Amino acid sequence: MENDSILLGLFVQEVDTHSETLIAALLNLERAFSQEELQKALRAAHSIKGAASVVDMPGVVRAAHLLEDCFDLALKQGCALPSKVIDVCLSVIDYLKHFASAQNANPQAFLEKKPPFPEKLEAALRACLKILAEGQPAAPSEGFFSMKPDSSTQQQPEASIRIFSERLASIMMISAETLIQAKRLLGFGTELVALKNQQQQLEEVLTQIQEAISYLPHYSPLKAIVQEARTRSEFLLLFLSSNFKKYELITEKIAWLCKRNYNEVLTSRMRPLSDALGGIPRLVRDLAKRLEKNITLEMQGTETLIDTDILVQLESPLSHLIRNAADHGIESPQQRLNLGKSLDGALTLFARHQSGRLFIDISDDGQGIDLEWIKQRARGLISEEVLSSLSEQELLQFLCLPGFSSRSIVTEFSGRGIGLNSVQDQAQKIGGQLHILTVPGQGSTFRLELPISRLIVHALVVIVDFESYALPLNRLKFTVKVTEDAYYEIDDQLYFDHEDKAIPVTDMVTIWKPDHKIILSNETTILVAHHKNKLYGIPVDVVLGERELVVQILDAQLGKVPNLSAVTLMPEGPPIVVLDMDDILQGLENQLNQKNPKAPHDGYKGTLLIVDDSATVRESESNTLRLAGYHIDVAVDGADAWNSLQYKKYDLLITDIDMPRLNGLDLLKRLRKDVRLKSLPVILVSYKDRPEDLLQGEQAGANIYLTKSPNLNALLLAHVPTLLEEATQRLE
Repeated sequence: MENDSILLGLFVQEVDTHSETLIAALLNLERAFSQEELQKALRAAHSIKGAASVVDMPGVVRAAHLLEDCFDLALKQGCALPSKVIDVCLSVIDYLKHFASAQNANPQAFLEKKPPFPEKLEAALRACLKILAEGQPAAPSEGFFSMKPDSSTQQQPEASIRIFSERLASIMMISAETLIQAKRLLGFGTELVALKNQQQQLEEVLTQIQEAISYLPHYSPLKAIVQEARTRSEFLLLFLSSNFKKYELITEKIAWLCKRNYNEVLTSRMRPLSDALGGIPRLVRDLAKRLEKNITLEMQGTETLIDTDILVQLESPLSHLIRNAADHGIESPQQRLNLGKSLDGALTLFARHQSGRLFIDISDDGQGIDLEWIKQRARGLISEEVLSSLSEQELLQFLCLPGFSSRSIVTEFSGRGIGLNSVQDQAQKIGGQLHILTVPGQGSTFRLELPISRLIVHALVVIVDFESYALPLNRLKFTVKVTEDAYYEIDDQLYFDHEDKAIPVTDMVTIWKPDHKIILSNETTILVAHHKNKLYGIPVDVVLGERELVVQILDAQLGKVPNLSAVTLMPEGPPIVVLDMDDILQGLENQLNQKNPKAPHDGYKGTLLIVDDSATVRESESNTLRLAGYHIDVAVDGADAWNSLQYKKYDLLITDIDMPRLNGLDLLKRLRKDVRLKSLPVILVSYKDRPEDLLQGEQAGANIYLTKSPNLNALLLAHVPTLLEEATQRLE
């Protein structure tokens, strides 16, 4: 049985590998006849047939054999594969891949059942053999796909093995710690040098003693003892000098080997982006045919390396963006002709490393995004006053709202309003974000900004209040020395000017040590960080420099620890924490808001916390309730809200459900378990309005469940005073 399982595992790997070869060959054959591509397809089908024979899978043997016949006949006839034949061959490959994955899930069942090849697919393949035998010309395709090769992918693939990412992460942590200990060993050499210097000084003291007692007879016991001490001291000094050279050679070699080992393990966690792009050409090809569009796909930078754990989470977001570009962006051939464009729409995927981050652009040369149309749809969600003040980027963010689709008709490709929201959520879960750029009439770009690895952090290591901290560089803009006379104060808040901008000075330590006081010297080093298009100045005592750190991600059982994202080891000292800069900066913003609160309405009624990852929704709800006399604070997600709730008292919480890091339901459950916060009134707001969604909110402990709709603000104005009054009565 164990041998059968091993063989089945190898069989699944072979089907996966050769299926990708078949798909690539068929896509190339659809563009142009090639004996070389037909030979590749023939060899791949033959290999699948051989592997299936070994594990006794007659259905797969039959499918692969018929594919072989098709490719062999095309070679003999010297004819191109018609689009219809390629469609059938791709369907058979889909069957093979599905068969293999299902077998992998339940190998015992497949060993017993050995399902046959479906009759419909076999009949379709036999019809293809007839088409090829008769040499029938290919019917014109209703949609055309072509792909430009990526010039960066000319290397031969390396041999590979499979290993669990958790095991590799463990090996990497051990390797990183080994490297750190090797560096500490190098530092121990300084202590040995000090010992050698002390020995030399001892030798000098003994010489002085020997000279001081020179008047004694040579047979004096004291003189003999000093001479013996000098002899042993000289031997020890010689021993130290000789072995210190050996120590230097050995430790340098160990440090070099540890560094090399660390780099190799680090590289082994990285895989080329192309590993997540195998299905993209096939996807674009199928979309082009079904949408009856001509699409040329170009992929650049596909060999860009990225951490395995992030790579496996990219397939779905990339597929969403490709579908959006093909369906929403690129026009039909007739529309493009009317606009004076080429008939072939261009779709480009471009990946690169920049500033320690991974950027992936999905671009099209289509119609772009109609901002006026977005405004029309948005009028049902926010007031005209707020809408008129929104920037282009803020308008484009509406596309990431659940249910906010640019299609009025639901198709198998678009129109459900979940695509971009799903992409944004997935990007945020892995520490990235989605940016949207567009030029109406010329095209759009959807840019994923992601970390290259979650285990490697590019950070600035600093000392504040005698403690060391690592601050990830992605939120830091620059450092600046500020003299004491450059500060000025407005409403008890310190500022300094830089390039005509007033930057507030905020002490991050006060987030966890409220009584900490900023001590500004004559030339204090200020880190300038950016958050929500605002700048914040963070004073530090010492800057130790930029480091590439291997971090230990916190155990998921701990939940979200405020202000902290990971821990790391430093060669020169104990472990230090890696700060969560989004938490830190949001905390600093909350501190500033508390120092300089907006003047409440004369009929001030309470302090509310509004939580939503959509800036538009936050602004809409905030403006409505602020004008009604409530003081408003905002948070961008559940984790941010939880931080705010730790150090400020609120009368009511209004929260979205679907948010990154910590969603609204989990935030609510956490509140209801907290002794101090369990009675806080909570309104859940969501686009989901099914009975089961309402029940889920009620079970989590929500006081009110509201659906996002054009009359949402009116409903909030109706429910908020009632909940606050009920809360006051309970206290009385």
